Amino acid sequence: MSNDNNKILEVLVKRLIPILAIGVLLAAGCATKPPAPEPEPVPQPAPTPSVSQAEADALLAEATALRKKAFDLKLFEVVADDYKAADAKYVEGKTAYDAKDNEKAAPVLKETIAAFKDVLAKGAGILAAENRKRADEMKALAVKEGAPETAAERMAQGDAAYAAGASLSEAKKDEEALVAFEKARQTYEAAYKKARALGIRDSIEEKDFARYDAGNFKLADEKLAESDALFATNPDGALDALDEATLRYNLVVQKGWQTYAVERKAPADDAKRRSEEIKAQVAVKEKYAEALAVYNNASALLAGGNYQEAGPEFDRSAELFEEAYAEAQVKRDAALAALAEAEARTQESESKARSGDEILGTAEE
Repeated sequence: MSNDNNKILEVLVKRLIPILAIGVLLAAGCATKPPAPEPEPVPQPAPTPSVSQAEADALLAEATALRKKAFDLKLFEVVADDYKAADAKYVEGKTAYDAKDNEKAAPVLKETIAAFKDVLAKGAGILAAENRKRADEMKALAVKEGAPETAAERMAQGDAAYAAGASLSEAKKDEEALVAFEKARQTYEAAYKKARALGIRDSIEEKDFARYDAGNFKLADEKLAESDALFATNPDGALDALDEATLRYNLVVQKGWQTYAVERKAPADDAKRRSEEIKAQVAVKEKYAEALAVYNNASALLAGGNYQEAGPEFDRSAELFEEAYAEAQVKRDAALAALAEAEARTQESESKARSGDEILGTAEE
């Protein structure tokens, strides 16, 4: 009986053990439940920069424009130290801008703008005074060249620009004043160059030199007319045209004097030959030597291209050779007369001697 009971108990235990194990596992699982997941962080918006790209762009553009203006006016020569300091600020601000560091670039570029404004204010006053002085000097040259008579329109335009510059200067508008004074100087320069070109042209007509170089004379006239047409819209082009007109007129003058010098050499050569034929180099040594020195100088001037001086020198040498010839002729005539007189006396003496011989009976048979 007891054995049967034991077997029943053993069977029950074996069946209960898996159930108990499952219960233990379930209990353990409930005791170690995983923690709930933490909520994901909400992304925060990026902080808004205090200097926008548009603001930085605008600051750089203004600084660059002021820098260019100062450079174009060559203020690095007028207020060198101030310009150098402002330029260093510009480089610093531009470097920060290029590195996308607008926070650093903005205040530096603002300092740059202020610095270049100071450079312009200081330098413009100095430049206005310098431009006014240059305008005064150019006007003096134009007046000396006769521009008030031969280029009256340009002189009037120059006077108007100068008056505008003076008014602006008095109003402390130096940047505008320096431009007005430069315009006055340029206009006076045009008046001066036109008057000079016309003066050369007048001398060509007076000496009839145009026939020696008609091509350049015609081109010079065309450039002179072109300068008048250009001045209102292209003053630099007008000045260039005047320079070319003057150059071509001078070529005509050079050709004229060259031809004149060569032509004047021929009479000098003829006078030299005649004086030498009469032996002036012996009869009147000093006068001949003087003439020859002038002739040699004229020949050297001609060879060196100094035609304007060579021509008159040949004329002078011809006159001196003629004087030498005349003086030598006088001496030659006197010598011939003396010789003739001496010969006549000799013949007379011989005649008298023959008569005496006849009287004395000593004549040779």
